[in-house]
Amino acid sequence: MAYCTFDEGAAIFDATPVDNMFITEYMLRAPGDYVKVYLYALMLCAHPSERMSNASMARDLDMTEEDVVRAFKYWARCGLARQTGDNPPAYALRSAKQVAMSRVQSPAEQLYHREFTEEVRRILGDRILTTSDYQTIFDWTDVLELPEEVVLMLLQTEMKQSGGRVSIQIANRHAEEWAKSGIRTVEDVEKIVLLGKEREQQLRRLLARLGQHRAPSEDEKEMYRKWLDDWGFAPDAVLEACRETTKGTPTMAYLDGILKRQHASGRHAAGDLETGAFHAGAHRRHAHAGGSGHDRRLARTGHVGRADPAGGQNRAQAQRRRQPGSDGRRSGAMARQGPADGGSGARRNGARAADERSAA
Repeated sequence: MAYCTFDEGAAIFDATPVDNMFITEYMLRAPGDYVKVYLYALMLCAHPSERMSNASMARDLDMTEEDVVRAFKYWARCGLARQTGDNPPAYALRSAKQVAMSRVQSPAEQLYHREFTEEVRRILGDRILTTSDYQTIFDWTDVLELPEEVVLMLLQTEMKQSGGRVSIQIANRHAEEWAKSGIRTVEDVEKIVLLGKEREQQLRRLLARLGQHRAPSEDEKEMYRKWLDDWGFAPDAVLEACRETTKGTPTMAYLDGILKRQHASGRHAAGDLETGAFHAGAHRRHAHAGGSGHDRRLARTGHVGRADPAGGQNRAQAQRRRQPGSDGRRSGAMARQGPADGGSGARRNGARAADERSAA
């Protein structure tokens, strides 16, 4: 037990100092989740918790335990952290000022993988790499734990697909996808490269179906991957869904909305789309439109709301017959109205006769 510690509830009322050098030199280019891990660990240095572990930190930060471990490896490569224990895991942090005072070379000059770095330069050719680019590439081996040969194949693939204009940011996104997919060998890379070529051909056919004869963008590739991998559509089902794009502007975004509705309904095969909500919805819309047009035509001819007079009288008489005593009450009312009607008729006849004598 430590000689002096803060009270257990003091952490929430305390402040955690962060060096401006950390913000300007490290935070701006670090992944957001890794920054969360460092700041949380910085607070735990002043207010340690016995319950804290990689798993508990992952729960607190809404991250995976694997990402927490990768974050500490990232900061270890930057010199801001080092692992002091394995079971249970423990880490010691260094301040950014401390690292700056002890550093002799810049991160780009610390070429501890000299042969690897030279091979990277050979593959990228005339591409000028910045310090940040080197740090990102080193993260693929040190943080994502991709073997060096896999990283080199990744760069070769990026060079081919980009026509020699490699974007390190896009390559970093692909490296993260490879790491999450468990790619660790050259054979794994060959399989995923072949799959990527097949999908690009499928996507080109899809764009041609939409009237767009061009190469797919990175965002469109990601959208197509989502339809197949995340939502579970087959390539032929995606093509079948293009039938619905004739009702609007045929774009990938419009097709994404169509497939989103089908995914929510659990329809993922081409046969389900043909007999499912597409055609049923079309029939419902057609029936609804037909009924509305019929009502409008009746309104123009004056027949809407004009019931059959005879039918209306017959229904009224039938309703009165079903009411007991209704005939008697009606007869009595007519009898009471009779004299009044007769008197008024006589007065009208007398007035007419007087008019005829005056005219004569």
